[in-house]
Amino acid sequence: MKLRYLSIALGLSGLLAACDQPPSNTQNTEPATTVATVIDSSPVLATVNGEPITEAVFELYQQQMQARAPGNPAALNREAILNEVINLELARQSGEKEGVGKDTKVQLQIEQQKRAVLASAAIQQHMSEPITEAVFELYQQQMRARAPGNPAALNREAILNEVINLELARQSGEKEGVGKDTKVQLQIEQQKRAVLASAAIQQHMSAHPVTDEELKKIYDEQVPKGNEYKARHILVEEEDAAKKLIAELDKGADFSELAKEHSTGPSGKSGGELGWFSPKQMVAPFSEAAASLEKGAYTKEPVKTQFGWHIIILDDSRATTPPSFEQVKPQLQAFVQKQRVQQYITGLRESANIVMTTPPAAAAPQPEVAEQAASAEPAEPAESAESVKPADEKKDEPAGEESSGDEQK
Repeated sequence: MKLRYLSIALGLSGLLAACDQPPSNTQNTEPATTVATVIDSSPVLATVNGEPITEAVFELYQQQMQARAPGNPAALNREAILNEVINLELARQSGEKEGVGKDTKVQLQIEQQKRAVLASAAIQQHMSEPITEAVFELYQQQMRARAPGNPAALNREAILNEVINLELARQSGEKEGVGKDTKVQLQIEQQKRAVLASAAIQQHMSAHPVTDEELKKIYDEQVPKGNEYKARHILVEEEDAAKKLIAELDKGADFSELAKEHSTGPSGKSGGELGWFSPKQMVAPFSEAAASLEKGAYTKEPVKTQFGWHIIILDDSRATTPPSFEQVKPQLQAFVQKQRVQQYITGLRESANIVMTTPPAAAAPQPEVAEQAASAEPAEPAESAESVKPADEKKDEPAGEESSGDEQK
């Protein structure tokens, strides 16, 4: 299952990186600290179970996206961004219902994000509070999530001084009244939304863990085993045309030249080259015909698929050595976890009352937006480990062929 709008806000790795550890069982009877009611008079773009998503919230999220990944075209897709904010709000609401906001770690994360926003606002506009071990550890976790392997994340003195500097800037900002600014309040609320959404997703993942049996089943079903084949083909629309081309091959015609001249598939321009592929990457009639050929032989009868009629020549074959289960287990686990999150968000969307009140107006790119975004944000999403995907994600990408290809599944 794929969810169109689940690309950044609720990408599993990004959310887990922002709040490194799952919520503990330590509960606090006090609700998470909140800021003063935000006065936001900007147009309402959508409501999520009655909660408004405003133009100001939308613009803030867009700025954060552009600050994290300058030049990313996704930051200009207003419809996709709005749906990401909706997904985030749905997860937050679900988390609030499940009480994740009472967890001490979640409250500390919210306070840390609030401190960062206020400190950033104070710095842009122009030590009595204790720095506890819990606050220190949280900041250290965020550093590790942003830059895995960074030795600075192990330097306790340097980290403590960074937190002290952040706290000093926050206190200065509070004295100067930056916390009353609507944009600052919206940033704090957005960070709180992200923390609670992340905690809700982590709680859901803890309740629905990925098992080795589940991963082994995917491995057995999807990881290619057996032989791989290297072939070329000619695709035409009519059987008679294919038979005429076979007759020309029988007379000694060059296969690649015929493919360039007659093949309607995207590989025609390269002489019908498909590169190496496993049987699962092709539709059954095609892969079965290729597997039945001797090296250097071509099909003496046209092969029918839903794409048309094929003449196939086998250039080579080889036995595959698939990676072991343990080698690909992390990638399989990331794949299944991503599916879990997508299913969770899909369920929330299906049961929610989402009303798009005002379609987002088109906006011209603003290069300066990244500079305007607050410098203190949750940790950047890490890229998912998907270098080895289950085969069902590769069916539309046969080796050496374009995605709009002929014989692919």
